[in-house]
Formats: sequence, structure tokens, C-alpha cells
Amino acid sequence: MTFSSSDAAEGCKRIAYVGNTHNYEDGAALTEALCEKLGYKGKVAVLVGSVGAPCHEDRAAGARNTIAKYPDMEIVATEYDMDSIDIAHELTLKILSDHPDLDGIICCNMSNPVGAARAIQEKQSDTVIVGMDHDREALHYLKDGVIYCLGVQECYSIGFDTLTTAVKIADGLLPGDLYPERVNEITTVIYQKDAAFMLELLYGDDT
Repeated sequence: MTFSSSDAAEGCKRIAYVGNTHNYEDGAALTEALCEKLGYKGKVAVLVGSVGAPCHEDRAAGARNTIAKYPDMEIVATEYDMDSIDIAHELTLKILSDHPDLDGIICCNMSNPVGAARAIQEKQSDTVIVGMDHDREALHYLKDGVIYCLGVQECYSIGFDTLTTAVKIADGLLPGDLYPERVNEITTVIYQKDAAFMLELLYGDDT
């Protein structure tokens, strides 16, 4: 079986899949939220993540195609941070140096919203950040208004459903009445008002 962020390619002999097959749509949804926030005009950057990672690349494609719909919006930089907070921080500082009038940053993995937010705070910039997932530090930045919104995946469900499906396959059961051939987990875009609840729910953190 396969799991996590991208289903198998055509012709794969996998029995079942658990995860997220809508990464392109997730990238588009986050970018649409950014565009609305900016009034559909401005300069933005994209932090993709790891080169060739299907989930990161798909989100970046969704971001690019959404920006392309609006003639007054422009992507001025696209960088790969290799899923490293420190690299995302350094890249964001460089982008801000090269483009001091940067209006927004689209972050396509779990690490780069944190690195971008650190840089934004360091430079006291009002650049708007949108990004993926529920890193604890990212949620605090969301709560404080440094990050505008986050696309939170059902990561707990991905792990739980993967294990229960794997056990059924190991017992010799094929997809059918007992479990589906594909379990597609959801992504929810959350905003500042949702951050405290999510911190409490995931981390028991009410500070």
C-alpha cells in the first residue's frame, strides 16, 4: 500500500492508498486566500520545499496557476528550502532583501512557514504569509497574526488509517466492504481565530 501526500502513479500495483490527493487544490486555496487578502494585486514569493516531492510541487503548481489568473499579481521569486526551517529563514531574508516591496509569501510545506515567519519578524515586515500544516511554532505565529492562514491536513487520521488499513491487508483482506481502496484525508484552512483552539487540541497548549 501507499500513504501520505501523493497517490501512486498510473499502473502501480498498490492495493490501497491513504493520504492527500488534493495538494494542487490545497496550494490553490491558500493562494486564493492570499490574493483576496492583498486585494488581488502585489508581488509574492513561493517557498516550495523539497525538489521533486510531489506534494510540494503540486502545491506550488496550484499557487502559480492561481497567481496567473490575476494580472496585477506577480511571482518574483521561487525557492526550494529542502524542508528546512533554517534554509527557509535564510531564503526569506534574501528574498526580502532583493524585493523589499514583497507583499506575500506562499509556503508549500510544514517547515517553511516557520522559517518565513522568523524572517518576517526579524525584518519587521508586513509581508503576508500563507502556508501548510500545524507545526506548533507556526500555530503560535498564526495566533499572533504573523502568519495569515494555514492549510491543516488530517495528519493524525493519515497515520491511524494507514496502520489500520495495513493490518487488514496483512490479514489478507482486499478493499471492499471492510475498507476503501482509497482514503482521501481532508485539509482545512484555518485563520488567527482558530489558532488557540488548534494549539489546545493538538498540543494541550493554551498559552
